[in-house]
Amino acid sequence: MVVIRRFAKHLGCPNQHAADLITCMRKKSVNELLDAHDAMFDPASYFFVPFPPVLDNHFLPYENGHQFQQMLHLKPTGALMYGVNKNEGSYFLLYAFVNTNNWHGDKTQLPIANREDYLNCLRRPSLASWTERLEMISSDRSFKCPTIKMATAVTNENRISGNRRAQTLPVYFYEFQHRTQSVQWPAWTGTMHGYEIEYVFGIPYSPQFQATYYRFTDEERKLSDMMMTYWANFARTGDPNILPHGKQVMDLNQADGDDGDALLVEPEQKLKQVIDYLTEARLPASLSRSHLISWPQYHNKSSAFLIFKEDPGHLSVGTEPRKRECLFWHRWYPILLQESKQ
Repeated sequence: MVVIRRFAKHLGCPNQHAADLITCMRKKSVNELLDAHDAMFDPASYFFVPFPPVLDNHFLPYENGHQFQQMLHLKPTGALMYGVNKNEGSYFLLYAFVNTNNWHGDKTQLPIANREDYLNCLRRPSLASWTERLEMISSDRSFKCPTIKMATAVTNENRISGNRRAQTLPVYFYEFQHRTQSVQWPAWTGTMHGYEIEYVFGIPYSPQFQATYYRFTDEERKLSDMMMTYWANFARTGDPNILPHGKQVMDLNQADGDDGDALLVEPEQKLKQVIDYLTEARLPASLSRSHLISWPQYHNKSSAFLIFKEDPGHLSVGTEPRKRECLFWHRWYPILLQESKQ
């Protein structure tokens, strides 16, 4: 209600009963409503959303404070895929970047735990290192940790048992780390929010996009082939590992006895074997020289996830994404915030 009354004040609607308030607000024009919304923006707050979704226990049948694990009546309709990019928060720092001249004063306004966990570990502070730490805070707090929390919550092992409808289908998680070589953003922005989309939808093969914006390398087109294959498999079957002919993604590591992330297709007889395998699966020819590995399910036993690495066409499997950092944001930060208010 506090936010609504602030909004009403910007609209010139007096502080009155709810029915009168609604009547007054309905008389306002679209431009007046937009101006009042813009006036709600708090320049001192990062990623400020004045009107987020409201869990009203009516239209959205949940109550504020409920954990995802308690949403037992959610009926699963299919497998789930979640993912994050390496530098989710860098783009949004542009909206709320501190004044570099006043940084030493600004940083004292951060909660003490933020300074200790993310900032005080810098031995030789510089503008570049501060930017990196701010990006980590932004990515973890606003993107990575909420996504990881949701993915973890909907796995069967982390939901209250006894409700048949609460059983979920498999969950798959990924991190996209590759930064397009010719992208025009400064190097410090890294792999920004949303920049995996062009690979999922085959943009590296679009002459029109490349003529208008930026170009892609042959290796980046192979990366796009890989991602389109995984995503198409998932959309078709609910499992990113099931190829068009019904077989599982070939685990090239195990086929060669290699302990690395993936097998380089050599020697010649191995290359022929892989080409025949991929041809039968009707996959892009470029994948015959790429690395395809099995994408493990994400669950609370291993929290395994697929990593699309910085080098295009290279994959690896990680576990427990951002475990320490997300423990801080989910468990300790709310406690510290409450103590600071008291």
